[in-house]
Order: sequence, then structure tokens, then C-alpha cells
Amino acid sequence: MTSPRQDEVGRVVRVPISTKELLVLQKQMANSGDPIMAIFAKAWLVQHLKSQDYNQHSRDAYWPFGLVSFVQMLHVKVQRLISLATAKVDRPNFESATDTGLDLINYAAFMVEWLERNKR
Repeated sequence: MTSPRQDEVGRVVRVPISTKELLVLQKQMANSGDPIMAIFAKAWLVQHLKSQDYNQHSRDAYWPFGLVSFVQMLHVKVQRLISLATAKVDRPNFESATDTGLDLINYAAFMVEWLERNKR
């Protein structure tokens, strides 16, 4: 995870952010009094912690077909929500609607970052 900061001449650069710094920022967002900001904070923390479970190679390796890959993943997550919404059980064994919603937030953020970086 990186964070934009200014270098010695005032240029904005991205530098690694530590887990400790992330937890401080996440707590500030979660305690902002804005429930939507608290959800973004939770999604941010989930993304950071999940990223530690994956290989250290570029995130782009997970999106080999660019925008089509993102659309497909978002579609899969929406299909999961439809399944949960129409299920006859109250509690799924794995991946609740909340978990799926947080994943959708993060996958959408990955997509927007990719779009901006690729000037699309």
C-alpha cells in the first residue's frame, strides 16, 4: 500500500505506508461519525490485510484482460449477491453479503486505479 506525500521540493510522490500508519488512518476514518466513511475504512483495511495473503508480484497479473477482467470479477460478485438475496437460508457458510459488498468496493477501486493509470 502506498500513500501520496510531498518530497523535499513539494512534488507529490507515492511512498509505502506501514500497517501501523494504515491502522491509524483506518481508525480515524472509522471514527469520523460518517457511516459511509467507516465502511470505506473497513474495505481499505480488508484490502490491505488480504493483499498480504497474495504473492508479491504486480496486482496487474490478476487482470490479464484489462477492463474485461474487472468487469468479469464485478459480475461474479454481483452474481454472489443475487444468490444471497434469493437464498432460502439466513446465514451462508462463507462470504456474507457484507463480505461481498466490501469486495465489490475494493474491486471497483482496483478498476478505477487501473483506468486512471492507463488513461482510459
